[in-house]
Amino acid sequence: MIAFVLAMLLVFLLLPSFNILTNKSVTVFLLDPGIWLQFGGLALLTGFLAGSYPAFYLSSFNTISVLHGF
Repeated sequence: MIAFVLAMLLVFLLLPSFNILTNKSVTVFLLDPGIWLQFGGLALLTGFLAGSYPAFYLSSFNTISVLHGF
């Protein structure tokens, strides 16, 4: 989520320079709540999927045997 916020901040700060450099008029609707909800949901879904595999893998170990070193 921190990377997402930093990326949006960079887009907000660098987009005017990019438009001048490319001689285009690219706009991003950063103030639209729908965009924030979609990107936030995507970030949460990605975090959930990335964290589920290690959680399922680690939960397959027998706790007692791991703590005893067998």
